[in-house]
This record gives sequence, structure tokens and C-alpha cells, in this order.
Amino acid sequence: MKAVYLAGIALFLSNCTPAPVVAKGATIKITIEGPGIPKPIEITDSKITGKFFIWSGLGTSGTSVVKDEGFIIQWAKMSEAPPKELPRYQVSFYADYRPESPAYVVDYVLDVADGTGYAYLPGPREKWYGVNVGTILRGVEGHWFRTMPLWDETVIAQFEAMPPSTAGSCNARDTLAQLPPTAREYADAMEAARTLGSIGITVNCVESSKAEDLLAGSKGAAFFKTDQGDLEIFFWPASQALEKLEVAEKREGERYKYSLRPTAASEAITMDSSKPIHFVKHGNMLLYVWGNGPLAATLQQKLAQ
Repeated sequence: MKAVYLAGIALFLSNCTPAPVVAKGATIKITIEGPGIPKPIEITDSKITGKFFIWSGLGTSGTSVVKDEGFIIQWAKMSEAPPKELPRYQVSFYADYRPESPAYVVDYVLDVADGTGYAYLPGPREKWYGVNVGTILRGVEGHWFRTMPLWDETVIAQFEAMPPSTAGSCNARDTLAQLPPTAREYADAMEAARTLGSIGITVNCVESSKAEDLLAGSKGAAFFKTDQGDLEIFFWPASQALEKLEVAEKREGERYKYSLRPTAASEAITMDSSKPIHFVKHGNMLLYVWGNGPLAATLQQKLAQ
């Protein structure tokens, strides 16, 4: 009778005990893929991959409460989901015991406005959940967490190392320059993006402008990458009428000289360019197109006032 009882206990435990965690191995490769990354980024430098050990943090040696950082996550900082408009990337971690397939996979979001990163651990019935818990069961699957600054800095460095995107297109490197919602011209820029969309021009990304102080009197500017080319848009206060803006062009050899005067009483602003610059006025916006005649013609036809 005692033997039968012990056999029953053994059977019960065999059914209840979680599957053993696979052997712990070094992280040998990390891949990042998602919007703006035409070919997955691969990190194989052991000096980098070695900083992000999969078997650290929650779920390690029965740990249920972790105050410190581990893996890529700040485990004490469970978070709400980041804004949906931010790009979402898939990050896969490979270990030396199984180099051909991921040992752990998370979703990652980087908010470049404040440098904050977020990681999501797939929950039950979601893709990669089975792979992840087969590697290590952390007990907090299905939740978002703030990521370690070291990890965010690593991702930013990888994005910065990407080659510049071609005109009109955007890649992950461009997200580092995207116009933050806190920018004074953000509302105007979003309205401008909607205006361009209404005339059949698709805006791929909106970035902070490097020329926002170029035109005195404007309240800011933004750089737009569209399916028909790039352009800069300067925004004026609604109370200031742009119809009084005067633009004069003069050709000197291979150079193009421009003089802009927002009002008759204002001082002229001069520009020197190797290509023609096209200016289109619409509402409180001055659209600045450099060397792209077809885009300028479309804007003139559909927006010029």
C-alpha cells in the first residue's frame, strides 16, 4: 500500500513539475528587425552580446523579486504599453548551445523623445512564448517593462551605424531624428502631414529640422520625407499673413541666389544654392523644395495660394 502511495506522489510531481530549463549558455548573437530595417541588424561582437545574458533577472534560480537590472530589463519597472505610434521591433537572442535558432525573443520600443526603452515579454498563446518559457520561465510574461539604459544605448548605436536612407525613404536611423511631440512645431507638422496626404503625397517620416532658424519670423520648421521626395516646411504664426512674402531669384553662373522678404518692412533673407529652390505658400506654411521640380510642380498645382 505504501509503495502504491509513493508511486502516486511521484506521478503527481512528474505532472506538476515544470519542464527543466535548458542549459545556460552565453549570448552569442542578437538580431533586431522591424520597420525601417530592410535587413535584420546582427550583433555578434562578444563584447556587446556578453553584456546581455539571457539567464539573469526574474526566473533565475527561483527569483521572484528582483530590484536590479538583468538581461536587458529593469525588472522593478513594469510599465504600461508605450504609445502605439512608436515603431515596434523584434529582438532575438541566440545562445551558444543552440546557435541556429533564438533562445529568447522580445518586442522592443524606443521612444527617442526622452530616450526611454520598453520591452514586452510575449504572453501565453502569443508567438515566441513557448520558445521563451522553454528557455526560462520568468512568471511575468505578457507584460511591458522599462529597459536598461545600457541596452537602449546599444540599440541607438546600432541605428546610428546604419547607412543614410535614400531620398524619400526612412530607416531606423531616421527615427532618432523624428520630431518629438514636445516640439513647439509638432502640431503644425502633423497638420502639414495630413495636408500632404490629402493631395496624394505619402509622408514616410517627419524629422526635426536643421534649418528651423533659417527664416526669421517663423515659429519653427520640420523636415518631411515623402514618397515623392524630401521637403522642408516652415511655419508662421497664424496672425502673420504669408501672402506678403516676397521671393526673388537670381542666377549667377552655376549658382542660384535667393532673397526672401516676409514683409515689406522686414530685412531680406539671402540664400545661395547649387540647385533651384522652389517655394510654395499655403496657409501658415512655407514649403521649401530643393532641386525637385516635379514635387514642387505638384505642390504648386494643388496647394499654391
